[in-house]
Amino acid sequence: MTPAWHTAGVSIPITSIPWDSSWPAFVPEPERSSVLRYFVLRFGIALAVFDGYCLLERRKVYVLVSDSPHLPLLATLQVHSVGLPVLRKLPHHLKPTSIALQRFGGRATRHRVELRSGQVEQLLQEYELPFHTDCQPGYVILLHAGQVLGCGLYTPGRLQSQIPRRQSVRLRFEEL
Repeated sequence: MTPAWHTAGVSIPITSIPWDSSWPAFVPEPERSSVLRYFVLRFGIALAVFDGYCLLERRKVYVLVSDSPHLPLLATLQVHSVGLPVLRKLPHHLKPTSIALQRFGGRATRHRVELRSGQVEQLLQEYELPFHTDCQPGYVILLHAGQVLGCGLYTPGRLQSQIPRRQSVRLRFEEL
């Protein structure tokens, strides 16, 4: 047996671990405006709100990152994740993320659903509740006391929470 001091500092060869991610692809104009127009059409959020951000795409998610002259240099780095996820690509449509609606939803002019405390509690516990509103069916911005909670899905007579479970647990313990 070799004494430990003879092997101290010696590298142990291992197989390389493949890097599972890379910098997302930049979405060029006019595709950028076309994708972000989702927020204009569904929620009435002006396209100008997204000025100063670059839109990137990775797999099934669109993300925003602050525009900077340093982005081309940063894009050479291998990263785990980049930016604020704003839209997920589902098979037949786009789904806004709760975090995107928390960031930009305060500027929305449509498809906003204000909930009372009891409704918020029920929605966070049961993930849906009977609900009627004048909103068109589809994704809505959930609010309580004027604060954006996240994303919901409205179908006539029913409102479903689209808030991630880990976030809804946190919301349950905050004062409503």
